[in-house]
Amino acid sequence: MADNRTTVEQFLRAMAANDIEAQERLLSDDFVEEYPQSGERIRGKDNRRAIIENYPGGTPRETSRANSDPIPDVIIGAGDRFAVAGQITYPNGETWHAVSLIELRDGKISKITDYFGAPFEAPAWRGSYLFPSRTQQSSPPAPKILGTSVPGKIGQGRDLKTPTRKRQGLLFFP
Repeated sequence: MADNRTTVEQFLRAMAANDIEAQERLLSDDFVEEYPQSGERIRGKDNRRAIIENYPGGTPRETSRANSDPIPDVIIGAGDRFAVAGQITYPNGETWHAVSLIELRDGKISKITDYFGAPFEAPAWRGSYLFPSRTQQSSPPAPKILGTSVPGKIGQGRDLKTPTRKRQGLLFFP
C-alpha cells in the first residue's frame, strides 16, 4: 500500500488526466466532498462522477504549473490530513485559486473539502506593503528570516511586527 502523500499525488495526477476510474480507486466507499462556500455536500463516488460528467462546458482543469507535471504548487500535510493549493481553469477560461483539504482513512481518500477563490485586485491601501507575487515575476523572492525584515514597497523592507499567533509552524501577521 502506498503512503498517504503518494495516494494524494496519484489522485491529483488522475484528476489532471480526467481519469475518473483512477480517481475512484483512491476514494473510500463512503467518500464525501464538501464545498463550504455553496453549502454543497456530495456523498459517494456515483454522485461525484455525475457532477464531473455533467459539468457545463466540460471539467475544470488544474493549471498551477507551466510544465507538464499535474501536481499543484503546494501540498502540505502528514498522516491522514493534507492540504493542496493550486489553480484551476474553468471551461469559460476563468482561472481561480483552489484549496483542498484532504482526509484519508486506511490508505483511501475519505473526505475532500474544497474552497475556491476568484482573483481580485488588491486594494490601493496595501500597496506600500507589497512585493511582486510569483505570478508577477520570473522567480520567487528570497525568503526573509523572522526578526529581520519583510518587503515593504517593492525593493524596500520594513521591520517585522511580532506575530499574533503561531499554528503548526506557520506565522500569521495582523
